[in-house]
Amino acid sequence: MDILGKLFSSNALVKIMRLFILNSEQIFDIDDVAKRSKVKASASRVELKLIESVGLVSKKTFVKEIEKRTKTKRTTFTKKKVSGWTLNKKFKYLPALRQLITGDELIQKDEIVDRFKNSGKRSEERRVGKECRSRWSPYH
Repeated sequence: MDILGKLFSSNALVKIMRLFILNSEQIFDIDDVAKRSKVKASASRVELKLIESVGLVSKKTFVKEIEKRTKTKRTTFTKKKVSGWTLNKKFKYLPALRQLITGDELIQKDEIVDRFKNSGKRSEERRVGKECRSRWSPYH
């Protein structure tokens, strides 16, 4: 229960967990985590340290291509060794957490169809009223 208590302490933490769960094959450095989860880098570091201590993510070193622009506005790419984090697929609570975070069962397909079913329809009175006010209408 101590692990679950640590997991849900802030909104930034949930955003970062969602990033890792939805992109389980990727490795993210601190800049990517901050940018893609829309959380400040300082808050991202704190939350990453927390979920790493719990075991949800693990640290990895990878090679990243970094885009650099020269004074002549030419773009060059350099490779740099960076440490980052990836989802730990052996995490004990991962299936339950994945279901909770992604919300697969929160909205059913039938409910989505029902919401959009009547979205484009206009009532007969509105349609006829607009036609009567039209410049080209025979009722004008």
